[in-house]
Amino acid sequence: MYVDKKLTGIKAVQTLSCVNRSCRGKTETFILDFVSSREDIEKAFQDYYQATGVAETTDPNVIYDIKNVLDSFMIYQDSEIDALAKVFFKTSKQQGNIDLAKLNGFIDPAVDRYNALTEEQDKMDFKGALAKFIRLYSFLTHIISLGDENLHKFHAYAKCLLRKLPKDDTEHTPDIGNDVMLQYYRVQKVSEGSIVLANEDGLLKQRTSGGGLPLEDEKEVLSAIIQSLNERLGTNFTEMDKVLEQFVQDMAGNQEMVLRSKNPLDLFKIIYDNTIMDVVLGRMTKNQEFCEKYLEDEEFRREVDKVLLPLVHERLSKI
Repeated sequence: MYVDKKLTGIKAVQTLSCVNRSCRGKTETFILDFVSSREDIEKAFQDYYQATGVAETTDPNVIYDIKNVLDSFMIYQDSEIDALAKVFFKTSKQQGNIDLAKLNGFIDPAVDRYNALTEEQDKMDFKGALAKFIRLYSFLTHIISLGDENLHKFHAYAKCLLRKLPKDDTEHTPDIGNDVMLQYYRVQKVSEGSIVLANEDGLLKQRTSGGGLPLEDEKEVLSAIIQSLNERLGTNFTEMDKVLEQFVQDMAGNQEMVLRSKNPLDLFKIIYDNTIMDVVLGRMTKNQEFCEKYLEDEEFRREVDKVLLPLVHERLSKI
């Protein structure tokens, strides 16, 4: 197990104890921790070594204290919370993907106010208090019923808001390439043989820069696929190739997606699935008809993804 983040308390115990799970052929375990010291881990495990009790009970009123702190930042408004709750708590049969666009519309003003804060410490304090509120509310409502409708609506709003707040500069994909030194290795023969090549000419595909437009033949293939989609799905998007190209350009500006594009397509699909909805919502005002179709029509969305996913993967891998 490789650990690249600080682990304390019960999180350290739960995470590191995963190596104790049994598996056929497993004979030993090894943990490489880049952050914690021996003393940190010893302290975390000590509380759970024999018997563990609770020092004091949780006061439910603490949740209101945190809410008052969050209110003091004046990041959100009651009208935005109420509007989001009407959409968020609709019955599942009535909800559609277009509701996701509405939810974002109720959250974006708060994100703008958050970004307008001039002090980085204020941003950290608000974001930390918001995360603490969500955790404590989820914990308390598993034990008791608070019976506060407004607080329950705010909890739903807070979860949506926290996901859209910008990440801190310290939140990034770790790069341990320069921090790990190979000290031991073993040479072992695993196979022996030769390869046989076919007697035919090869063809190298011309590479394009990641930020440029696709090659003409790529445009022609994309147009042909779009025509096929229109015929099968009964749509009439004559310039859908331009819309898809805009999506590709948007995702090319996402550094994490560019980094993950170096992985195989099946692994890249994970971050694609987590990002595509935000990209579509971002283009809603300029391509409303297409974006609404993508959000509401599952079959249409699935067919578009079949075209867009490999296109994005190929284009971003060249950056």
